[in-house]
Amino acid sequence: MERLLDRGAAEIQSYLHGKRVDFRHLKIDWAGYSPFGERVLSRLRRVPWGRTASYGDLAQTAGAPGASRAVGQVLRSNRLPVVLPCHRIIRKSGALGGFSRGGLWKKRLLKLESACVDKS
Repeated sequence: MERLLDRGAAEIQSYLHGKRVDFRHLKIDWAGYSPFGERVLSRLRRVPWGRTASYGDLAQTAGAPGASRAVGQVLRSNRLPVVLPCHRIIRKSGALGGFSRGGLWKKRLLKLESACVDKS
């Protein structure tokens, strides 16, 4: 277990230094999430480094077209930002939208990944 934690910590540190890290190999404990929440967050993991998707796009891939606001609620409850990259989900207009750790962090993480977003 300790080795797994060390590896995870090293990967997060690498990520924060701008290195592309794919966290999809990490097993997630979905306890406490609804089936919809688990579906949304598991689809979220597929949004690649340096790319963004809209709340509506994520709702669509989770099998709930039109559930953009519900997706936002799920992302707000994300206990593993970066590993479950909710910062990559933006508004359809290109504006950033919310982030559980605050807009400044969202902007920094997207910049770190060089994702293109609207400046508004």
